[in-house]
Amino acid sequence: MLFNHLNHEWHQTRSEAAASAEGNTATTGNETSVLVYKDDCGELYFWECPFDPRNTPSCVYWVGPPQDEISGFTLVEEFHYSVKYGDLDAKGKPTIQRGSFGDWRNAHFLNIRVTHHTIDVGSWIFEPTIFFYQPPAILCMKYILWNEKNPIPSPDWYFPKN
Repeated sequence: MLFNHLNHEWHQTRSEAAASAEGNTATTGNETSVLVYKDDCGELYFWECPFDPRNTPSCVYWVGPPQDEISGFTLVEEFHYSVKYGDLDAKGKPTIQRGSFGDWRNAHFLNIRVTHHTIDVGSWIFEPTIFFYQPPAILCMKYILWNEKNPIPSPDWYFPKN
């Protein structure tokens, strides 16, 4: 049972890790992160951060794997999921969760790509740039309300790949 528990956070594929993290976010309402590690041979390993009581809908604390499990591994990427609505604005309406300065800061200081996925809205990809910038959103086109009489088809290449 202990061995099973220790290995529960590791996923074999990006899609498996993404589906689990998105499901946990949708269930709990709190952000869920996946840390991506690479070994010396170039193989990728996906660690889903376990629940941390400090997590909120707009913040996730990274809980990394035990040091003995990542010997020889390098952190190369992080991606996380948030729910659609965040804090209330000045008028009392919920704001849409989106990528943040904190996402860029992690990308910058750790020299990794950080991707913020907002369920049912889109994604923001932060690269480790020298200066902060807000990247454009990659929107999930099926959630944009087009004119029903003249729908705009979405090209296949536009959807984010997990």
